[in-house]
Amino acid sequence: MEEKAALLDDEHLSYSLRRSTIRRLRLNLFVLCVIFILVFTAYSGIQNLESSLNPGIGIYSLASITGGALVACILAPTVIRFIGAKWAITSAALCLAGFVAANFYPKTSVLIPASILYGMSSGFMLTSQGTYVTTIAIEYAHMIGERAETVISRFFGFFLMAFQSTQIWGNLVSSLVLQNGDSSDNATTSDKNSTSKLCGAAFCPNNFAPPENSSTPAPFSKPPEHILNTLLIIYIGCAMCGFFIGAFFLKPIRSSTKEENTKGIVTTLLSTLRLLVTDTNMMLMVPIAMYSGVEQVVMYAQYTQAYVACELGLSWVGYTMICFGAVNTVASPLNGILTKYIGRPFLFLFGFLINAGLLVLLRLWTPDKDQLFLFFVIPGAWALGDAIWQTQTSALVGHVFPLQQEPAFGNIRMFEAFGFFVVYLYSNYVCQTIKLYVVGAWLVVAVALVFIVEIRIRNRRFLMKRDLSIEENS
Repeated sequence: MEEKAALLDDEHLSYSLRRSTIRRLRLNLFVLCVIFILVFTAYSGIQNLESSLNPGIGIYSLASITGGALVACILAPTVIRFIGAKWAITSAALCLAGFVAANFYPKTSVLIPASILYGMSSGFMLTSQGTYVTTIAIEYAHMIGERAETVISRFFGFFLMAFQSTQIWGNLVSSLVLQNGDSSDNATTSDKNSTSKLCGAAFCPNNFAPPENSSTPAPFSKPPEHILNTLLIIYIGCAMCGFFIGAFFLKPIRSSTKEENTKGIVTTLLSTLRLLVTDTNMMLMVPIAMYSGVEQVVMYAQYTQAYVACELGLSWVGYTMICFGAVNTVASPLNGILTKYIGRPFLFLFGFLINAGLLVLLRLWTPDKDQLFLFFVIPGAWALGDAIWQTQTSALVGHVFPLQQEPAFGNIRMFEAFGFFVVYLYSNYVCQTIKLYVVGAWLVVAVALVFIVEIRIRNRRFLMKRDLSIEENS
């Protein structure tokens, strides 16, 4: 009887420990989502306005952010190893508050350094996020007895649902604030008509000189100073709340990489680059990583400037991009669930068809305020593709490199940032038509190489099953 009672006590203890672990993992995912919602509510709002709010220097500040992130992703495994994923995530909130504050005085000497600093911190933050979600997903899968690949995809789906919802909150805040000081209606009707034919695919950066240098009407004039200051203060508050929640409630995680913390900085840094040059799957995934940055620039900078702000005015940017965030919020977890039933390849194919069709539409369509519904439909449809690139690319990395998460995600985030950086750099010099052709070519190459990776994964799985079967028979 005593042995039976002891056995029951052990089973009860094991069950309680398992339930406690499951609750802890769910809570960690929830806190991580809250932090990203607050931080990127601020960033998504200011990001979508930057190219129109500060013509010229705004694009360069966005390029500086991605340039800083590019460098940070190379250093990310080393930095994360010493400060931990928790502080890599929370410290980025402080740097974001500094970047938003720099927009009070958007001069090159202020805005560019603040952009670089935030860019570097965001590189650490996004790499840590990939490691964080994958680590708790693998442990969660072990607790519930489900395939790690399926749980990783589902966790990334739920995380990205929260992450992409920031497009709703950030843009809703900007639209509600800016509509009280919208100065885009100051232009006369004839002025508006004269600029409409230069919007859309016909848009070129030199179409509109800054108002003080030219009599050409700028369709995205800056709002009154008190209105802009109110918006910036709200965004700074969001970033600071994210910092405090991360500092007090986010639990540290243990690194899942094979290398121990006692190894040198150079050794850890080289592990990121070594994975890139020695692993074929990693090299094949570089174009899709870059494309996940390129396709976001299409919405965040090109569509908002060349189509929405140009034709409708600056205050409409937030409202149209709310559709992008709303659809992304719903589509991200749905992608994680659908992976279990239809698999990644079909989702990648669906994303390809959506993006290709919309690129054709953006090339042929001349923005017209009488077709107002299209200004909302396009970002909503684009978000379906974006949700696929974000969830499935991350899930693919987590599945292919479960024991090399930090260098793998470091490489992916590095090249995603590089995609952002390249497109931002040439955005002030290339007309919209050329930009659309570049994105289309990039899409074709990226998806073709992803399918090669999927084929390689399935071949490897088939060979492992065959070898296992041979061993059992012998």
